[in-house]
Amino acid sequence: MLVFILVIAFLVALDGRLHLINTTWWYDVMLHILGGAWIGTLFIYLFAYRWQFFDGKKSFWYSLTVIVSAAVLVGVLWELYEFGFDQTIGAKYMLPPTQPSLFDTMKDLLDDMIGGILATFVYFFKK
Repeated sequence: MLVFILVIAFLVALDGRLHLINTTWWYDVMLHILGGAWIGTLFIYLFAYRWQFFDGKKSFWYSLTVIVSAAVLVGVLWELYEFGFDQTIGAKYMLPPTQPSLFDTMKDLLDDMIGGILATFVYFFKK
């Protein structure tokens, strides 16, 4: 869990320094997939191991639905944050948009979903 946080923090800091999201097409994809996987892993840790509200080992499809839903929910909240930022602070200070298009938003949500799917596969099929 800590490794996910450190890797994502390092990659975001690297982007802050080198602006890789604007120059490297796959950097944003990688960050969203890792973020979706991290949210899925966090959900599994909290709800399956820590609080024991979720027993996803019984059904793969149930696990997939619940874990991916958690990852996508956080992705939607993040995209709403970006929209709000663009409409307020970004517009006031004439910053480049964090959401340049609907395509970018949908791609980001799909990448979050892929990360959640990867977290589900690791959780369900690990020995």
